[in-house]
Formats: sequence, C-alpha cells, structure tokens
Amino acid sequence: MSSLEELVLSNNPIGGDLMSLEWHNLHNLVILDLSNIGLTGEIPESISKLKRLIFLGLSDNKLKGKLSPKLATLPCVSALYLNANNLTGELTFADDFYRKVGRRFGAWNNPNLCYPVGLVSASHIPYGVKPCQQQVTLLEPDLRTKLANGNVSQNSQFVASFGFTSYGFGAGIWWVSLVEMLTALFLNCFL
Repeated sequence: MSSLEELVLSNNPIGGDLMSLEWHNLHNLVILDLSNIGLTGEIPESISKLKRLIFLGLSDNKLKGKLSPKLATLPCVSALYLNANNLTGELTFADDFYRKVGRRFGAWNNPNLCYPVGLVSASHIPYGVKPCQQQVTLLEPDLRTKLANGNVSQNSQFVASFGFTSYGFGAGIWWVSLVEMLTALFLNCFL
C-alpha cells in the first residue's frame, strides 16, 4: 500500500470511519477521494502526514467534529473538499491557506462550522461558511446587583449580547431584532 498514489472510492456505499486507517502507510498518496461513501466519525489529524497529497475529497459523508488546523499545513494540497458533512467549530486555517486553494476549498453545508471574523481576509472567506458568532462576556459580574440598586455609571463595563438564542420562539430573526432593540433601549436609559 505504500506505493499507492491515487485512491478514488467516491460514490460507493462503503461506510466506515477514517480513524481506523493507518495513514502513515500511504505516504505516497497524491489523490484521496472518499466523497459520498457513507463515512462517519471524525477526520483524523494523521491525514495531515500525507505530505504529497494534492487533492482531498471527503464531501457528502456523515463526518463530524472539529477540523485540525494541521490540514492546512499539507504542503502540496491544492483542493480540499469537506462540504456536506456535520463538521463543527471554527476554521482555524491561516489566510495563506485560503489564498493558496481559493475556491477549491469546499466546506459549505456544515451548519455548525464557521470562520473567525477578522482572521480571514474578505477576499478569502470560505464559500458557504458563516462567520462565527463572537462570544460576548459580561465584564462586570455584579452588574445585575448594580442595576437593582441603581448604581450603574458611565464607568460600568457592560457588553450586550446579540447572539442567536431561541427560547422557544420560532421566528429567529425577529427574536434577534427584539433583543437588539431592547438592548439599545436599555443602554440609552442606563448609560
């Protein structure tokens, strides 16, 4: 298997997972296309040891989990298709990776995958991947007490959240608009 350069099994209902394979034995692999074969589980970090890999196709499977940033360090990769899976978390690839592969990076149809705003230049935003919601923290934990006592001043540090939580309301965008409006009113009244 060490002399194998191309492995194309796409569109065959094989199934299985990638974690059980010994990727170090496939060090001469240049093309790996396992798209639409029913793979489950996570993408192992050990795939990043395939230093000659030019094409990696894992789209249209049932893969889950976070992507290792080491995938972007594959020196020869020029196409990476991970679309239509259930991958999660932030894409932590460097902007140079997106510049190198361009539109040959596919990660759309992974509803819980996002890219960090500000770390990826506008010209290299991965197609079909949404920006990550920034985590908002309450910088002053005793703000609720200050609000109750009327002790909020201009020196109080408060960050409002405009996140997407639903609390049983089915009209997501309307809920966000309502939260934004109420937060703006709150800030105008107390700050």
